[in-house]
Amino acid sequence: IHNYTITVNTIDRVVQVATVDSSSLSVALLKLVPMTAYSISVRAANGLGFSPESDLVVFTTTGLLNSIAPDILPPSTSPMDGDAEGLNIISDNSGSIYVSRPKRHVIMHVDPTGVTTDFVGRTGTLEAVDGNGTDASLGAVSGLTYLSNSTLSILYFVDLYCIRQVDVFTRSVTLLTGACGESGVMDGTQREA
Repeated sequence: IHNYTITVNTIDRVVQVATVDSSSLSVALLKLVPMTAYSISVRAANGLGFSPESDLVVFTTTGLLNSIAPDILPPSTSPMDGDAEGLNIISDNSGSIYVSRPKRHVIMHVDPTGVTTDFVGRTGTLEAVDGNGTDASLGAVSGLTYLSNSTLSILYFVDLYCIRQVDVFTRSVTLLTGACGESGVMDGTQREA
């Protein structure tokens, strides 16, 4: 065997390919995003060509969000502190991370390079008003969930007793079901429930 080729993938793309000499017993995987699922495979090469790829090994990186986006949390706060305001953190297939900040009434976006922006919501405005991007108003966001298919990527979240959604591509925030600001239980369809 002359060398090994190591391929690292996320769900939808190749992230890294490394080739190491056959005498190497390890390889450094660089620039992986915290809290992201990856798969890795290995293939050997000799004078006759390449072996088939190995079975995939699936793993998820760990790490603190503030290691790639320190401005998400105040300097004295980490996700392990009790004062982290009940953050909800979720990542998508591209390595972007979405973080709800209930005390600021926003959902933030952290791109794979660590650049952080307010994605939707207006800082300091506690209400549930539909709109695009920072023109929308959010209450105390919780239960952040991300779903995606080939044509649509949506963030769903609970906000002031209702369920709302954000189209990730347009940043449009709309009510999915419930009556925002009204607690209680009532059977019904969509906005009446």
